[in-house]
Amino acid sequence: MKNYDWKNSFPEPPQEFHEKLCHTLDNLEVKEKGKMKKFTFKKGLIIAAAAVLVIGSAAIATQGTTRVVTGSSWAVPTYKEIPSAEKLKKDIGITPKVLSEFSNGYTFDSATKVDNAIEDLVDGSKRVVVVENGKEQKFKSLSINYKNGDDKITLDAEPADFDIEKKASEAENYNGISIGYTAFTNKFVPGNYQQTEQDIKDEAEGKYVFSYGTDDIEIHEVQGVTWIQDGIKYHINAMDSPLNEQELIDIAKEIIDFQ
Repeated sequence: MKNYDWKNSFPEPPQEFHEKLCHTLDNLEVKEKGKMKKFTFKKGLIIAAAAVLVIGSAAIATQGTTRVVTGSSWAVPTYKEIPSAEKLKKDIGITPKVLSEFSNGYTFDSATKVDNAIEDLVDGSKRVVVVENGKEQKFKSLSINYKNGDDKITLDAEPADFDIEKKASEAENYNGISIGYTAFTNKFVPGNYQQTEQDIKDEAEGKYVFSYGTDDIEIHEVQGVTWIQDGIKYHINAMDSPLNEQELIDIAKEIIDFQ
C-alpha cells in the first residue's frame, strides 16, 4: 500500500475526519464481489474496499517521522440491528451512542466493528505498531451507516485516548462540546495516473484532494463533522450528500443530546 505526503504537515482538512473517510466509500459501488478494490488517498488515507475486507489508514507527520492510524474490517456488516450497550462494551470496549433514526429522516442501516492500530512508518514504508508504557497501541471502533432514500452518511466512534491529533477547527460549540466541520473536493484517479501540471497546481491550491485506485476519474464532494464526548470521538462523514454544514451539525447535536 502507498502512503502520501500531507502538505504543510496536514493543515486542513482536519485529521479527525480523514482517518474515518474509508467507511464513507461504501457509497461507491464494489463491482467485483470477492475481490479487493483499493483506493489510495494521496493526503494520508489508504483504503481497500472489498466484498470481504476493508482496510484504511490515516497519516500525520511529526518531526521527521510519519505516524499512521490503520484500520481493517469485514465489508459484511457486523451488526444488522442496533447492538446493545452491553454488546458494544464487550466487542469494542466502548459504548458509543447509536440512534435508530434522526429527525431529518436518516435511519440506521448497519454497523461494523473495526480493528485499528497506531503505527510509525520506518524508512517511509515499513510499519511498526507504536508501543507506549509497554502496551501496543491497538483499539477497536464502530462504523455505523445511516440511509435516507439513496443518500448515506457514516457515523464512526472510537476511544478518544487514541486520537493522534487533538486539534480541530471549531464550527460550533454546543453545550461545552466543540464540533468541528470540514469539506473538500476529492478527485479519484486510476492507480497509474500521472498528474498533469494543472493537477499539481490544483492540489497545491487546495482545489482537489487526489485519491488513487478507481477505474475512471471521479470527482466527489466530501464533508463531515467531528467531536469528542464522554471519552469517545465521533465522526459523521458524508459524500456527495444533499446535507449542508448546519444539517450535519444538527445531527451531531442529536447524538450529543441522546440519553
